[in-house]
Amino acid sequence: MNIYGLSILEIKALIERALLPDHCRFVETSDGRFSITVTSANHESCQISVRGIAFDELRSSRAIVELIGEARYLLALKIQASLARSGSSDLPLSTPELKRRYR
Repeated sequence: MNIYGLSILEIKALIERALLPDHCRFVETSDGRFSITVTSANHESCQISVRGIAFDELRSSRAIVELIGEARYLLALKIQASLARSGSSDLPLSTPELKRRYR
């Protein structure tokens, strides 16, 4: 449990609700960490994964929000790239390096 007294199941539910209407799937890796795979509800071919998540590092609401923001941002980049390849978007593509700051 973290300092808020939330279980892993409750944290997963918060993340899933925050990412609606997109579909979210959690997978536990062999080292006890988790990965989240998010599939866009509007662009089913667009899917991203955020790997290496340790739920004990999600100690604050800010850390949870940063994880959700990272997933949303990566999914938006993926959708943007997909639209650009199909000629439906003239937005510039950029993929900055993201660093998690869970505290």
